[in-house]
Amino acid sequence: MPPPRSQRREPSCVSVIIPVRNGMPYLIEQMKALAAQDYQGGWEVVISDNGSTDGLREFIDGPAIPDGLHVVYVDSSAVPGASHARNAGAEAARGDFLAFVDSDDRVRPHWLSSMAAAAEAADLVSGSLDTEALNSPEVRMWRPIPLPEDGWPVPGWYPTAIGANMGVWRDVHDRIGGFDETFVHTAEDNDYVWRAQLAGYVLVHSPEALLDYRLRNTYRSLWKQIYIYGRGAAQIHSRYRKMGFTQYNRPLLFPLVVTSLALRNPLLPQAVTRMNTGRWIYHVAHEAGKIRGGITHRMLCL
Repeated sequence: MPPPRSQRREPSCVSVIIPVRNGMPYLIEQMKALAAQDYQGGWEVVISDNGSTDGLREFIDGPAIPDGLHVVYVDSSAVPGASHARNAGAEAARGDFLAFVDSDDRVRPHWLSSMAAAAEAADLVSGSLDTEALNSPEVRMWRPIPLPEDGWPVPGWYPTAIGANMGVWRDVHDRIGGFDETFVHTAEDNDYVWRAQLAGYVLVHSPEALLDYRLRNTYRSLWKQIYIYGRGAAQIHSRYRKMGFTQYNRPLLFPLVVTSLALRNPLLPQAVTRMNTGRWIYHVAHEAGKIRGGITHRMLCL
């Protein structure tokens, strides 16, 4: 049974876990942001190297690490994917609270203190994203991101969190078995926090645990990312549909979606379609990924 949340307290040590695969030079920027945290408690940074070939180990061992950071290096190259990298990082971490971020984003100065404060009344914490600082106005229009105060609701289901900004008590991570490493591409964060909530643990959202989030800034990279997200949505649907989860599968609406995207394609003037090319690619890639994922998991996901 989950422990009463009244037993939670300020973490004795927070382990900030960063899964990395060829994340340079963005990781340098993230490490500088971590060094500027205002958190007064004990904490460390765990770099989980998932097969980098861009000089990551030399960076960790060299003099460029910002002063004041205690950094632990973990080789997680044996199994590809963020799930395994996060699990390997958690295994090596000494903290009783685990905070997960990605290498290509940038935490705000109050991020860690806000995450730790929210942890005192929660089993898991979802953080917030801001896309303004690291992305052009055009790129920000391509992909919708919830406002910090909105959290990550899923209509008719449990709220979720994003792996690029979430925290969990170590005992919760251990009891649910960590991240499911069959989720290689994406959606491992949804599965993780939903399994925890189904087990009776409580997810709390912190608008103040904020980081600057880097979006894909080319059509090709946007397509690749969102197509993979679509495949992950199908895998999530395959696992949770028997429990009543239907958010990612609406076959009766699919003909309307296809018709709408066909009529709003970028070959037509944007004044007519009211949709920029990046947002169109976002929607088409997600639907294509869901179809491909449905084929992989042998079920309908439209």
